[in-house]
Amino acid sequence: MSHAQFYSQQVTLVLDIMKRKIIVHDKRNLDRFEISIEYASYVKQMRGYLYRICECEVSGVFSDDKWKVYCSSEWLYGESLQRGYLFVSAHLSRIFNCMISTKRAQYTGYFQTTFAGFFDLQFKFEKLSIDLKNIQSEMLKQVCGNLQLVEHLTIQSLPSSIPIFSTWPMRISIRDASWVTLTTLLTSTSFRIELEDSQLEYKDLEEILENWKTAGRFQNLEYLKISYKKIDVEADETDEIIQTNDGEKKAMISWKTSCFEMKVEKK
Repeated sequence: MSHAQFYSQQVTLVLDIMKRKIIVHDKRNLDRFEISIEYASYVKQMRGYLYRICECEVSGVFSDDKWKVYCSSEWLYGESLQRGYLFVSAHLSRIFNCMISTKRAQYTGYFQTTFAGFFDLQFKFEKLSIDLKNIQSEMLKQVCGNLQLVEHLTIQSLPSSIPIFSTWPMRISIRDASWVTLTTLLTSTSFRIELEDSQLEYKDLEEILENWKTAGRFQNLEYLKISYKKIDVEADETDEIIQTNDGEKKAMISWKTSCFEMKVEKK
């Protein structure tokens, strides 16, 4: 018998790799602490409580109304940094029973193998941001093959190679969606879809609606927003209510000069 995994909705764990930080805070961001990886000489200057995390001695101080934990430079080189980042993040995720989020599009360069470790351990992401311009092709394949572990995927930049989604996240936001075709979109099982700078045409949007009406596609869809430049809408704004052919679902659709929006009513 399989058991559902329940995660805390009160705690957020954020990876800020560009600044070598792991941040834990409550949903209102009132209580928080940070783990920061610094040079050994910097850590030695800190006067605080000494304790160990993942076999590494760290110094903890209270500053700027939050706890800051500083780790020595033994994590700054080679696999030690990746191992430390992965182990500490995974450890905190287990302690607080929370999912992991990333700050900015950081799935790039040296740290890509760190994220590969999260997927290997089957840890779930509340939000994962990736930059298609810099991500390695093998890492992109791994992300696309593990989207069942991601609630909200955000994508930036035009891709050097087009992603192929074997699974879809619950929510997806694409900043430059000029590469997203109708064929790709028709495979989506996401609940929320937001596309910016789309190249889809009016006939493509009509086909999306037709597929939704006949219950052929978009069975999970709750919200769809597509921003575009190419589509001409006769009126500045046109709203209408549509429903599926079987009458089971209704949706409010809005045609505007700059975007198309669809909100599906819950049963």
